[in-house]
Amino acid sequence: MKKSSDAPSRALALDALRGLAILAMCLSGVVPFRNHTLPAWMYHAQQPPPTHVFNAALPGYTWVDLVFPAFLFSMGAAFPLALAGRLRRGVSLGRIVPGIVGRGIALAAFAVIIQNLAPYHMNSSPDARTWITALFGFALLFALFGRFPDTWPRDVQWGIRLGGLLMIWGLLESIVYPRGGGWTVRRFDIIIMVLANMAVFGSLYWLATRHSILMRVAGLGLVYAALEANKVSGSWVNVWMAPMVRLGEWKVEFGWLYNFAWLKYLFIVVPGTIVGDQLLAWMEARRQSADSEPPMNRWRIGALAAGLFAVVVFVHVGLQARWTTLTPLVALAACGALMLVVRRPEGDAERFLRGLLVWGTFWLAVGMLFEPTEGGIKKDPSTMSYYFVSAGLSCFLLLSLTVWIDLFGARRAFGLLIANGQNPMLAYAGIRNLLAPVMALTGLEQWAVTKVFSGPWPRAAWAAIKTLLLGAAVAVFTRLRVFWRT
Repeated sequence: MKKSSDAPSRALALDALRGLAILAMCLSGVVPFRNHTLPAWMYHAQQPPPTHVFNAALPGYTWVDLVFPAFLFSMGAAFPLALAGRLRRGVSLGRIVPGIVGRGIALAAFAVIIQNLAPYHMNSSPDARTWITALFGFALLFALFGRFPDTWPRDVQWGIRLGGLLMIWGLLESIVYPRGGGWTVRRFDIIIMVLANMAVFGSLYWLATRHSILMRVAGLGLVYAALEANKVSGSWVNVWMAPMVRLGEWKVEFGWLYNFAWLKYLFIVVPGTIVGDQLLAWMEARRQSADSEPPMNRWRIGALAAGLFAVVVFVHVGLQARWTTLTPLVALAACGALMLVVRRPEGDAERFLRGLLVWGTFWLAVGMLFEPTEGGIKKDPSTMSYYFVSAGLSCFLLLSLTVWIDLFGARRAFGLLIANGQNPMLAYAGIRNLLAPVMALTGLEQWAVTKVFSGPWPRAAWAAIKTLLLGAAVAVFTRLRVFWRT
């Protein structure tokens, strides 16, 4: 166990989970799709091969379906880490809440910009000019979202951001899109826009319930009731929560920015905040009393991490294969057996792991109970089972990463994930606006897919290589302390 003076100031396992989610998200976007069919578990369950025609009635669960919830879960877990310290320093809610709203607006702006600068949105058959425009836009994002040294005067920092914003605006105004017309706020990246909404509503939810876990869990019942009422056209919830402001004949519609139905993702974010509370408490205890932490049994803790990773894999296989009776019985029985490993936790670390296991098992059980409803687990349209199963599995992944990174000290082995988890916005934009243009302009993409990586699995290997190259590039930026922040 690390000495208190060596305890990290960041939750590295949480960074790694975020990095795993963002790189897996990037990989899922570049795996061969049409004309190069891979097994169904390589795609979203509702877009099976060979046609990949969306089928909303098709239940299932693949690794591609987990990556976005895992990112949402890690976002929720980060709220206590980011906000509790400010509260302890005496920062008032009057200053914290505007900052939360500002972060949401910045993420929304990011969602609009990167979608309008996406190469295949600018041109369905990108040419050299398209790729260069995408690269130039990517470079300008450093001015708008980059984190500058604290020694730089604030007016200089804001001047750079304003200049970057004006240049991006000018760039967007110069683009003529395939169907004519110019850029629009209604063309946005849905994943980032959902994250923007969760950054605001998830943070406010944690602030309101930070003193009571019971209130936090019970509040999900209110969210569920409100979402169900919102489905009824003309209900007071549907009317009052509509993304529109009316003043007589004057009205403003902002459905591109906010959608009440997106609050369904609180069923993933809120479980993340509970884990974040426990993570924060463990980090503080680790800094204060790590010197007296009893020695841990590495075999026992390693078996716990390996067992839960096996549960994650089995749940994916079982739900995708539609073993609807066997999967919950085996998965929950395995979780129960693994609880025996930490039934008598020794020290703060084991108590934290036990908490992760208990909460992960609870959310997985809730998700399995919901699984027979709504036609089975689905990402789109997302079901209650999908939210809670994903929350439970994300909890198990975080536990496994905590064991390997924080307790076994394998930080270097997971360095790529940690670096990308600390710079996720850069990675998310980089797959389309950095890696793809460089590959196209150098001719490397064409050479690879025609000369070396032909066929479905070789093309999948090429997708993995590109994702690793992106991850390595982001890791270089991270080591150079070049971060994107909202």
